[in-house]
Parts: sequence; C-alpha cells; structure tokens
Amino acid sequence: MSLTEYLYVDERRLNSYFEQISSPVTYDKVPVWKASLSLTGPNAEGQQARFARSFTQHEKMMKVSEFIKNEGTHETFFTVSCEMTRVLVPPKTLNSDFKGLVLWIAEPTRNERMIDTLCLLEDNRRDDDDERAFWGTAFSALTVFLKDMSDQVNESILESNLPRVGIGSPADKEFHKNPLAFLRTLGAQAYPKRSIHSMYRKRITSGKMESPFPEENERKSETEPDYTVTIGYPIWIADGPSR
Repeated sequence: MSLTEYLYVDERRLNSYFEQISSPVTYDKVPVWKASLSLTGPNAEGQQARFARSFTQHEKMMKVSEFIKNEGTHETFFTVSCEMTRVLVPPKTLNSDFKGLVLWIAEPTRNERMIDTLCLLEDNRRDDDDERAFWGTAFSALTVFLKDMSDQVNESILESNLPRVGIGSPADKEFHKNPLAFLRTLGAQAYPKRSIHSMYRKRITSGKMESPFPEENERKSETEPDYTVTIGYPIWIADGPSR
C-alpha cells in the first residue's frame, strides 16, 4: 500500500459535501477482554466495544469520491490524472498576509485523454450555489477567472499588470490560446510540471477561438470546438496518478 501526498485540499468544500452524505462520526470496533476469578479458576471473556470518532480527512475524501462515482454527477464533478503546472501569481505587496494566487494548469496535448486546457483555481471563495457549471463563449473563461477570483486578483500583481479585458480583446485571445504563457507574461511564476490526480468541481467550459496546433484549425468543426478551456475548483489535488 502506497501513501498519498495531498498537495491541496479545499476543506470548506470537502466538509460541505461530506456533511450532505454522511453522519459526522464513525465507530471503531475494538476488542475488550474481561478477566474474572471463579471457583473453577480464572475466566477470560472477549467482547467488541464501539468507540465513536470523527472521520479523518482522507476518509471524507474517499466517501465523497465514492458518492460522486455512484451517483453519476458527471456534469458537475470530475476526476483527472495528468501532468499539471502549479502557477503562483505573487502578491502586489511583499509584506502582505496574502501569499499569492495559485492555480494549476494542464497544457493541451495530443497524448492526454482530455482535449482541453484545464485550469484549477485554489482557494476560490465563491459559493457553489451562486451559478451552475455551464458552457461559455470563446471569451468567457478569462472573465469568469477574474470575477471568481476578484479578491485575490486585486491583492496580486494582476491588478496593475493585467491589460484591458473585454470581448475580443488581445487578453481574451491570449488567455484562450495559452493560459500558462499569458499569465507568465504578466509576472506569474510557473513551477515544474508534475503528475497529479484531482477531483474538481467544474465552473465553466469555454470554447476556444483557435487551437494551439495550427493544423487542427483547418479541420475544426463549426458546431463542436476541438479545443476548449475548462475552469474548475479542486476539492483536492494529490501527487501522482490515481491509485
């Protein structure tokens, strides 16, 4: 049995989902032995006692994962195993309590099962009930990213470094073409790629204007985009492939 290293856990979302499907405590059965003396000699009696305890974080993850798998909530929750790059957008003030905006980006590649660019946003403070996951236009992904992470964006270097954003603006096009490269031009720090496994809640899948691979644009369907940008909120991110 191998151990799992969790790189990120959204405890607020995890606890919220867990409370909807399970009681807050579990019971461990522990053998208890009782000894006694009688006229015929010593006696030993074994029983099983039930001791209540709270679920561990890992147990909560397994419960939520099993529930989502069994209930078939495939339009909202997804799991992914791939290589992703951790991206840190530094704070605008070095001595601030805010340590930076963090997201994970998987660049599009023909070798991965998914066909879109995936962006997972850490520490998103938006309530899940505000809006449902949806398909957006070719200009929606950057708008949603800036809206949902507005508090962190305003505390980061993006507040001053971000160019004008609007439908059809160069910023929209560059973000959809390559979110990682776009954020790096604005001062974001990219760490080496690493293999991860994650369960996330989908926020938006936004159609791309063009593929990063020029030859793909020639055969792109007008009704079904070949490449998209998906933004999601990770419930957890673990090191390595799915176990």
